[in-house]
Amino acid sequence: MNIDALYSSLMNGTGSLDSLSSITKGAAQTDETHQANGTAFSNLFEHSLQSLNDAQVSADQAVQGLVSGKTDNMHDVMIQSTEAQLQLELAIQVRNKLMDGYNDIKNMQY
Repeated sequence: MNIDALYSSLMNGTGSLDSLSSITKGAAQTDETHQANGTAFSNLFEHSLQSLNDAQVSADQAVQGLVSGKTDNMHDVMIQSTEAQLQLELAIQVRNKLMDGYNDIKNMQY
């Protein structure tokens, strides 16, 4: 909702149906933006988890290739394994922060 427009129309005494309808339209657009942002966050979260899974699978395949003799480049295998490990650690830390925030909100008293 556009608080500034509502406040100025009330203070100036020019509150009319036209200004009220413009405020209502602004609120509807804000709701649509919030829904779009929710979808964008959902897509970002899904993409991040897919990237994490791809990195884990790629690292596992590289290690299996090294063990089976298909690959002799240990340097690349170690880089892929380390990248996958760092992505997993980051995901765990993000999860922990989200859970801390959720618990803080849950423990709030009115």
